[in-house]
Amino acid sequence: VPLSPMVSRRIQCRFNAIFLTNFSDNIGKEVISRFDTPLKTDGIFYTDSNGREILARRRDYRPTWNLSQTEPVAGNYYPVNSRIYMKDGKIQLTVLTDRSQGGSSIKDGSLELMVHRRLLYDDNRGVGEPLSEPGYDGNGLIVRGKHFIFLETVDDSAELHRLQAQAEYMAPWTIMAEGAGTPYSSHVNHVSEFSALKKELPHNLHLLTLAQWDPNSFLIRLEHQFELGESSVYSKPVTVDLTNLFSAFEITAVEEMSLGFNQRKEDVSRLTWKTVQELHSVKTASRRNDTSKHMVVLNPMEIRTFRVHIRHQ
Repeated sequence: VPLSPMVSRRIQCRFNAIFLTNFSDNIGKEVISRFDTPLKTDGIFYTDSNGREILARRRDYRPTWNLSQTEPVAGNYYPVNSRIYMKDGKIQLTVLTDRSQGGSSIKDGSLELMVHRRLLYDDNRGVGEPLSEPGYDGNGLIVRGKHFIFLETVDDSAELHRLQAQAEYMAPWTIMAEGAGTPYSSHVNHVSEFSALKKELPHNLHLLTLAQWDPNSFLIRLEHQFELGESSVYSKPVTVDLTNLFSAFEITAVEEMSLGFNQRKEDVSRLTWKTVQELHSVKTASRRNDTSKHMVVLNPMEIRTFRVHIRHQ
């Protein structure tokens, strides 16, 4: 799929009914989606880490040892949970996936994602069997899916791929079934819309967890969706008033917990590690602190967990 900066900034690419059955040449098959551009990327591309932080990748390179590359394709593939992108000084090409896949940039200006594979022989990596799943009919598994492609300026790309990736991951599933209740009637007033929030959250803030802990308290986990420096608009600390957040209940007390919700934040005692200074400079956030227990601040990429005591309205 050749792309240039003149095309639309957002494309949805679907792949439908990919299956691998012809092995008359006795060779396994791998199917990829590849996106070629004139971008000058100097061997650098980027992949996400579990859908959040972004990691820089360099072709034929390892940061902690001198690599003697004997696998120019497989040796440059990395896990892609939600996105992969490359950029030059001005333009960025980002591809969002709808599932975890392997991805790489085998040559400058090119991105590829593996969407299907079926191999006939064990690769001697420990599994002890070839990657050849026959499926229910013996003809192999069928793969369907989609990629979202963004071609935008480097400064504006994060605002597109961060929010779209979250929307895809959290997309609602519509499931219908025959019910035993009263048949629907257009003459009866029905509740057609409900929001648990009093108002929409800022775009850089996401309500990650809302779970009842006991009859009078809830677990709330909030996350900042942007990294420091990737957006001039959203890579900034954001303040939220927990007591004015929900419509179904009123928060009467707030207690911050550890990320895993197994102890109070004030009781956490973290180990102090001796580390070696990285060769490259690490960006540090201009952090803001809370003004009260219910007015909390989330800095870029921060996740915070709270136990809130509630009173139903």
